[in-house]
Amino acid sequence: MVDWRDSGESQLVRFGFGCVKLGSMSRASGGPAAKRLIREAIHSGVTFFDTADAYGAGASERVLAAALGSDRGSVVVATKGGYLFRERSRLGRGARRIVAPALGAARSIRSVQSWTATSALATKTAYTAQDFTPSYLRSAVDDSLRRLRTDYIDVYQLHGPSSLCPDETLQLMSELVRVGKIRAFGVGLERLDKVDDWLQLENLSRLQVPFGILDPEARETVFPAAERAGVQLIVRGVFGSGLFNANPSPDGANPNDAKLQLVQSLRLLANSAGTTPHQLAVWWVLAQQAVTTMLIGINSIDHLRSMVRYVTTPPSHADLIDRVDELIRPHAPGSTPG
Repeated sequence: MVDWRDSGESQLVRFGFGCVKLGSMSRASGGPAAKRLIREAIHSGVTFFDTADAYGAGASERVLAAALGSDRGSVVVATKGGYLFRERSRLGRGARRIVAPALGAARSIRSVQSWTATSALATKTAYTAQDFTPSYLRSAVDDSLRRLRTDYIDVYQLHGPSSLCPDETLQLMSELVRVGKIRAFGVGLERLDKVDDWLQLENLSRLQVPFGILDPEARETVFPAAERAGVQLIVRGVFGSGLFNANPSPDGANPNDAKLQLVQSLRLLANSAGTTPHQLAVWWVLAQQAVTTMLIGINSIDHLRSMVRYVTTPPSHADLIDRVDELIRPHAPGSTPG
């Protein structure tokens, strides 16, 4: 049986504010609205903020820095680097806000494909080109420090490498820790197949992976390995990247239908327990003792308040976590129908 480790306000230390939406073309994600959102998070007791240099083409880091102000020293700032992007200027950001309504949905860094990488380490990904060479990352760290208005980064993560980086890059991370530009070196992975390679590194202290009720695979393999290596775990995708709000397709053609069927079961369980599937998801993730930080991308003050309430409210029934496990088991990889 999985025990609920702590309850109430003490759980907030495990809640990470995901800053992926800060500084996008939405007015609500920049300027005074974003500053109010960050300030509200701090006043609510949130102390962990996760961003990346590529989020909003540099804007997310700038917005976070402006909002933190004198509270910088009392929070943990985690950022990432490795994706190539064109940093938006003030003029460019203003122009984008003006044309955004006419353009419809905002174009994010994911759609930018104009960069070409000259290094052998550069690869094409869902965002755009990546570069994990020491020369690029050295400048990327300095640029993040500038945008974050700080002289140190609490956790610096390589952003989505598809394989283990060369020794020169890993040595750079150790050097940056030694000189104090970063305080902890981590990696944010999109997949789990290369986790063991990363966990063999002596200088790795943080590992960020997808994990949640709909993607529980990391619990059986990654969690024990990370614990043995003494590496702290940051998890994201708690709500299945939006699948908690979707329904199975009538013809069963949606590749996510198995997960969506599980969502339907979670809804029934949540209704019977007088709660919501999102609350169940938060309780279940926080019940995993291996999870150091649970990231949730926050997009509004109402959303923030809901998440803080979810995190600080203990499960309404003692057996809920076990009942969620029972629902997950038939959907787990390698399971066979009974």
